[in-house]
Amino acid sequence: MKVFAIALLALVSIAAGSPAQEQDYLASRDAFVARFTAEAAAGNFGDEVMAAHQEALDELEAQLRDLIGPVTLDGFSSEGAVSLETLFDGDLGFGLLDGLTFGMDDGGARALITTSGLVDAWLVAHRDWWGTPAMPGELRDALDTGAFYTQAISADAAVARFAEIPVTPPAGADFAYAMLDLRSQDVAIGVPDEIIVAVLADGLFTLASAPVTSPVTAIAACDAVWQDYEARATALSEGGQDAGADDDSRFDEIGRIYAEGEAAFHACYGAQVEDQDFYPGLVSQAQALVDRLR
Repeated sequence: MKVFAIALLALVSIAAGSPAQEQDYLASRDAFVARFTAEAAAGNFGDEVMAAHQEALDELEAQLRDLIGPVTLDGFSSEGAVSLETLFDGDLGFGLLDGLTFGMDDGGARALITTSGLVDAWLVAHRDWWGTPAMPGELRDALDTGAFYTQAISADAAVARFAEIPVTPPAGADFAYAMLDLRSQDVAIGVPDEIIVAVLADGLFTLASAPVTSPVTAIAACDAVWQDYEARATALSEGGQDAGADDDSRFDEIGRIYAEGEAAFHACYGAQVEDQDFYPGLVSQAQALVDRLR
């Protein structure tokens, strides 16, 4: 009975300490960001500053290890690394989701693990990261947006969501989510080539991505949807050039057409993907990736 009481007290202490640990981590990170952003503003990028920057990342990694605890993911490396790429506000890669990243043994997939509290704090900080539209405040809603993945894990390319893939959550998990996507530095028109899955369980949030292994193909009807928008934008562009016009509103309209066309293309693909021969393979791959995150 005494042993049980001690164990129960230990569990209660850990649970009570987790939010405090998260706040300690966030305070440390923010202090480092303020320090190195000030160094950058002063033009200080020398070896001494960069060495200190690496030491700061190492310190944050150690705090995350303590906060997240031991991690074992089937097929993934046993040692995680801090997910943050830079503590210089304004740098490419600044503001990624705080956590530990793990590579798969075959190099094909990657996973990020963090706590639900750190995800919640990140969502608050990123609500107006891009201005409009705002990042949803609820994690489950945010997972339906490409902006979440772009800001969280993809510093150099936008993540475009094509379709949700149905998956069964692991036993005891709060939820699991999977989607088909394409990363792009331009309009995301093409064949989606990646699966991203997310699992929330026991206060930990895991995000994993892997290249598609099924023979995913283009959908002709969706290509036609995009081509219609592209033709309209091209006609407007060429019409303005022929007239020698230099009208900002015309360029705004061209941008709007491209954006609407991209959204229509993704919506078309999402609506028709279930009817494609390759779809069962996508579902199987997504479920297998979710199962690795138990």
